[in-house]
Amino acid sequence: MILRRLENLFRSWGEEPVFYENGYLMVRLPATVGYEDHPAFGFLAHVDTSPDCSGSNISPQIVRNYQGGGIRLKNGLLLSPRESPELLNFIGDDIVTSTGETLLGADDKAGAAVLSGMIRKFLKESLPHGELFFLFTTDEEVGRGMENPPLADFCPQYAFTFDGGTLGEAECECFNAVSATIEIRGKEAHLGQAKGKLINALDVASRIITALPDDEKPESTEGADGYYCPVSLNGSLEKAVLTVLLRDFDEDSMMRRIDFLKDAVRSVEKIFSGAEITLRTVWQYRNMKAYIPSGLVEYLSETMKSVGIEPRFRAVRGGTDGARLSEHGIPCPNIFAGGHLFHSRTEWLSVSSFYASFSLGMALVSRSGFLKSD
Repeated sequence: MILRRLENLFRSWGEEPVFYENGYLMVRLPATVGYEDHPAFGFLAHVDTSPDCSGSNISPQIVRNYQGGGIRLKNGLLLSPRESPELLNFIGDDIVTSTGETLLGADDKAGAAVLSGMIRKFLKESLPHGELFFLFTTDEEVGRGMENPPLADFCPQYAFTFDGGTLGEAECECFNAVSATIEIRGKEAHLGQAKGKLINALDVASRIITALPDDEKPESTEGADGYYCPVSLNGSLEKAVLTVLLRDFDEDSMMRRIDFLKDAVRSVEKIFSGAEITLRTVWQYRNMKAYIPSGLVEYLSETMKSVGIEPRFRAVRGGTDGARLSEHGIPCPNIFAGGHLFHSRTEWLSVSSFYASFSLGMALVSRSGFLKSD
């Protein structure tokens, strides 16, 4: 287990990390003398990889001094600027990929490496700093990374997740996310004598799916657009369970989406008289924009510029551990770690961007005295 490996690594450096059985590992560095009045900072990265693609036995390869064109991987895969135009921004850089048989895992082991490097540098060089917390999490990729964080121990004033993509990318805004579970109970009958008797729960579920707007699905939207997305359907003639994800940047718009889904369910229930449909909605996370103060955004932007990074703030069409942490009262923007094409066999990492992410993390700490509260 990678958390245990990290725990052993930090212990070999003389630290006493805290391992939590529910999937967290924390390292705390007390403030050095004279820096006790600096804001306490937290840094987060998740060590799990996406279930969308195999993450077993990853074998990274490095393309030195990339000069453009395609990078041939196994299984006939080709990583090229046609698929990933950002490659052309890194001519002369070293590019890391997998062999093409698995994903690379830069999401988010690149972030975990950034945090580990920061811990090592502070310890090895005895650099001054305010109180620092480093939290390594699991289950981020399935939306459970912040289900039960150790907030009694992990208590910085501000935090940053290193879980983003390209150089300069920073995210202080994300989707509001709701998961809708629709349970359908139909009526079973012998198929040979089913006329007027059978209510096929799978048919009911498919009718609900078709009631969702075609132009408001992930494959039809971008930018600030929200969407509905059916992600699973399991069941039989008698009973089925449909899961639909709802996403929207605006909370009022999200409430309208929930109402739309309720109306769709009621309409389908009328069509299939005798079917029983139950709809439950659960908020997964909320837009972190409401919880992140403008002073922290300004501080992040100015710190990027101080190390030669041009800030590229954007609203992420997804969520991060930082979104949930922000809800818990610890404002937490998300920062790039240099990866691209996450969750795929053609995932790749810019080495120079990775090192820039590390430099930014160190600068956030060294400049902490400039951070002013809103």
